[in-house]
Amino acid sequence: MKKIQNELKEANIKWNDKRNLYDSVNAIYDDLKKYRSTEIITKTQSRISQLKNILSGLLDSIERENDSFKMQVEKMQHYTRGKIAENEIKK
Repeated sequence: MKKIQNELKEANIKWNDKRNLYDSVNAIYDDLKKYRSTEIITKTQSRISQLKNILSGLLDSIERENDSFKMQVEKMQHYTRGKIAENEIKK
């Protein structure tokens, strides 16, 4: 940005034309700044949604593991005819 402004400053053109060029360069620079900040926000939002998907998958997996564990406890109690308490199995 500074390099372009210095080149415009040294150019042999009327001040009015220089001013118009400065304004155009500044407008382009502002657009680039807005694009970069928007790009960062978009990447962050994308990452957050990916992490939410991963978290929901983990929660589903934990729920399935819990159900599986309960089924195994029920099987153990069935095979031992209730002689082993549920607390002993969980240890």
